[in-house]
Amino acid sequence: MQKRRCSSKLKLHSFIHRLVVMQFVLRFTFLAVLMLPLSIAWSCTKVMRWNEDPPFSFTDPEHPGVIKGVSVDIARVILEKMNCELKLVEMPWARALVALQLGDIDIISGAYNTAERREYAHFSNQENYSPNILYVRAEDRDKWHFHTLEEIISTSFRLGVQINVTYSHEYDALRKLPEFEARLHENSSRTALWHMLTLNRIDGVIADKFTGFIELKKLGLNDRITSTSLIISNAPSFFAFSRKTTEIEFVKAFDEIFAQLSDEGVIEKIESAYLH
Repeated sequence: MQKRRCSSKLKLHSFIHRLVVMQFVLRFTFLAVLMLPLSIAWSCTKVMRWNEDPPFSFTDPEHPGVIKGVSVDIARVILEKMNCELKLVEMPWARALVALQLGDIDIISGAYNTAERREYAHFSNQENYSPNILYVRAEDRDKWHFHTLEEIISTSFRLGVQINVTYSHEYDALRKLPEFEARLHENSSRTALWHMLTLNRIDGVIADKFTGFIELKKLGLNDRITSTSLIISNAPSFFAFSRKTTEIEFVKAFDEIFAQLSDEGVIEKIESAYLH
């Protein structure tokens, strides 16, 4: 009887020992995974929308077929560190928002963080500042003296805007007014809007400060179209990720690397290559 009791105790101690060892191994494995570099923790392909929108995304004139720009280069270097591949799909802004909502694409850049968009998108916490300003024909620069966007309502000013683009909170609020809507002329292409402005079919275009400068120079219109002092918005824009395809943990990892690259001066180097 004594031997049986000893044998049972030995078996119990052996079981407890194995259980403790297993718990230790599981805990160690879990901690090891947490300590893995982010480049090892993720492996994926992310689809990002792009369009001819220099300096943020555009076709390299010296290497046709190569897409580059501030937003493209930043996304590419971050995803590479996450062991992910960046796939680029060209589409206009309005269609890109729908595609992001449906999960047909994973990422868009240069997006304002709005309550409506947060319903279907996670937003990066890393900000990008580039003001939206009003452009007019150079010959009419002294004709229009607006201090706010709302002031165009009481004039004959015809404002060219892109379809489904949010330029500012003020702009979104004004769009609810029929008298403001009557002043708008929408088009999916900003290039088309520039040409409409030169043809006197509209009186002004809202565009990003850097984008407007580069596009007008490229189109040979920088002498005919000029910026005004009216800043439509200086609010930050962000990378946005489809909730259908992207977990919030992925966005946090993306932001962590983004912040790290900012501290190391990598982001500033990318921006300087296109903006100066």
